[in-house]
Amino acid sequence: VQRRHGLPAYAIAGLGALKEARIKANLAARIDEAQVFLDPDITISELAEIIGCTLGQLSVVIQKHFGTTSEAFVDSQRIEYAKEMLKTSPDDPDTLENVATSVGFRSARDFRRKFANVVGVTPTNYCHQKKHTKSNSNSK
Repeated sequence: VQRRHGLPAYAIAGLGALKEARIKANLAARIDEAQVFLDPDITISELAEIIGCTLGQLSVVIQKHFGTTSEAFVDSQRIEYAKEMLKTSPDDPDTLENVATSVGFRSARDFRRKFANVVGVTPTNYCHQKKHTKSNSNSK
């Protein structure tokens, strides 16, 4: 937890345990049920407003519970959703473009770059690996 002026970040953000738990629960609901991350225009400020907290409070909760920045958290949610879509989709460039825009990325290029950073392989290689794993399990 970052410290400024000798205080932990959660204290500066005005977070107590109950408020922190409420923010985390609201964030989970918005991610799981409403899938707000699919909106390419969503900003972290808007997400905080939807959840009912300040930008600082949301940032602290995401950092504390997920160990990342707010922007990286949203991208990771998009990528997890994309991984599910790619498991059932062919790996042609048109499909990758459709998956990229469907999960909230503005371009296939941005999607490929961020996907590779998070997953460790490009979306195309991910598809190949999943097909290879599936064909090996089917041949047993």
